[in-house]
Amino acid sequence: MTRSVRRRTVLGAAVLAPAAMLAPAVLARGDEAPIDLSRWMAGLADDAPLSAITIPGTHDSGARFGGAAPVVDFVTALWVQAQNWTVTQQLNAGVRFLDVRAHAEPDGTLRIHHMFVDEQLSLTDVLRECVAFLAANPTEALLMRVQQEASKMPEPQFVAAFDRHVGEAAAGDRLYRDPTIPRLRAVRGAIVLMPNNLPSLGGISWSSPQVSIEDDWDMGYLTPAQAVEHKWHSVIMSLDAAATTTDKITISFVSANGAVVPPRFLTDILNPRLQQEATRRQGAAEAGRSLGVVLVDFVDGATTAVQQLVSCNRFAR
Repeated sequence: MTRSVRRRTVLGAAVLAPAAMLAPAVLARGDEAPIDLSRWMAGLADDAPLSAITIPGTHDSGARFGGAAPVVDFVTALWVQAQNWTVTQQLNAGVRFLDVRAHAEPDGTLRIHHMFVDEQLSLTDVLRECVAFLAANPTEALLMRVQQEASKMPEPQFVAAFDRHVGEAAAGDRLYRDPTIPRLRAVRGAIVLMPNNLPSLGGISWSSPQVSIEDDWDMGYLTPAQAVEHKWHSVIMSLDAAATTTDKITISFVSANGAVVPPRFLTDILNPRLQQEATRRQGAAEAGRSLGVVLVDFVDGATTAVQQLVSCNRFAR
């Protein structure tokens, strides 16, 4: 049976304005009913491997705060904060990949950190938000990078602490911990773990040959203009690579910073470029090509880019 391929068009960025986040974000699709971004994966074929899906995500998904004096001064805070929205807001807006950095406290509690800054939530909090979202939207699948941040707990203890938080969040039945790239039918309603330097955690390792990563984040002492062009070149190369294979999960970070360039400066230029690039590449979906996983900072200012990334997929229903 031939499946029709439909390209979604954007209903309007105003739908996703922060004040409107309690209402479902949607994409228009011609004469058909609009698609709810909180459950956009419902329209994808069950047999699609995750590596063949264009997936919007966020870098440092829990880093909503820059810290407070006297621990962090105003200037340092500019380099720490990466998001404004909560995890739930991100998921409702179409994000399906979360970058989770967990700092191990002496008592074994795992707190979300960006570098040395506590982001005012625990791993249990993040997992509970994911579980609640998936319970409400069982057609969706989440990918989650997990790494230890600014602490040195031995791996066995860290994994044990992780599993305690999983139990607290009642998330055990939601985790996909196999090392192979699944098809969507196998992980609807699940969280696909992608651990970084934590092989015994299970899941698809960040260093697996099944994963290709562009994370050219350190702009060093490049000028702002140089940093923008350098980073954008890296992103384009990664998007091009994603379009050539469905055997790997290709991950592109549209996020970076430098000694004189805070993340927000680059975000304000790169996210609009991403929106334009995703729009330009939407025809690739009809040829079965994916843009991979694409991660942004400050996704509240990139809602149209997220919409255009979602529209790059092949919708079978």
